[in-house]
Amino acid sequence: MAKFNYLQIVYGGMVAVAGVNEVVDTLEIKNINKVFDTYIKIPNRDKKEVLKIWKEMKEEKFVELIIEELKLFPKMDQLEAYKYVVQFINFSNHQYLKSKKSQPKGVDPERAEMSQYWDKANVIREGLGISMVEYNAFIGRR
Repeated sequence: MAKFNYLQIVYGGMVAVAGVNEVVDTLEIKNINKVFDTYIKIPNRDKKEVLKIWKEMKEEKFVELIIEELKLFPKMDQLEAYKYVVQFINFSNHQYLKSKKSQPKGVDPERAEMSQYWDKANVIREGLGISMVEYNAFIGRR
């Protein structure tokens, strides 16, 4: 029995990526909502339901749930969902680079976390069996 609809899965993919440090803070939720609401609309109760399930589950189990539920959809929908996850990562990185707050010397933990976003996104991509060639062909076609 499915726990999410397609739009909740897309939102959940972004939450899973943002939760690499086992916390999704308000800035990450703001960035997720900004990217998500730019392209897709779902009720806030659906978003809250995703966040509630994410909090109840361990991070790896949530990622597995997102992958398993997304596998039920056609390949084009899987590619589209992954595209939105990538858009969230790119938007977060862009917001970080535009930030006026002072940068610490050495490795910035916030920047290091964003690097982990890509690792988690790749877990999702590989779990869906999407190759980079296939994804690049998909986005090049749009």
